[in-house]
Amino acid sequence: MQVLVHRGRLAGLVIAVFWLSVASGLLPPVAQAQPGSGPDQMRETYRDWIVRCTQPGDGAGPARCEMSQTLSRGGESPGRVLEIVLARTQGGEARVTYVTPFGVDLGRGIEVLVDDATVDTQPFRTCQPRGCIVTSALSPQGLSRFQGGSQGIVRIWNLEGEAMDLRFSLAGFSGAWNRLAEL
Repeated sequence: MQVLVHRGRLAGLVIAVFWLSVASGLLPPVAQAQPGSGPDQMRETYRDWIVRCTQPGDGAGPARCEMSQTLSRGGESPGRVLEIVLARTQGGEARVTYVTPFGVDLGRGIEVLVDDATVDTQPFRTCQPRGCIVTSALSPQGLSRFQGGSQGIVRIWNLEGEAMDLRFSLAGFSGAWNRLAEL
């Protein structure tokens, strides 16, 4: 019994000496927050939209945040059919990027519809290994239509001139857009 009491007192003494050493600066603190020690990535889902933030590699500067939706096809030849990415500019405007498959008539561009009403038409900017890309500002009226709509369409044309409608959901769009404003 005597040994247990002495060990208990000894442990208390060791802990007290340890904390006094930390407080006096003889030992470094056990845990110390470092600049840029937050998460490197953040991902949240708002129904059919994903909000994602990534911190620059060096941890300096603000995180880059965007919201996106990706449509994929299954079957024998799976792959991405359409990717839509929106970001807020520093002024709060919407900047949208559409990535479509190859084999499109680049001269016709795209037509964007919300609930069967045209919201925007834009030319293709370029094609890269991941697909053909359209980047543009989304007007306040277009943004309002996205927020109040239920279904969107990106209409592209193949090389034979046939229109192809790539349908995407607007469920969760408003929540994701509002979250971007908070980040």
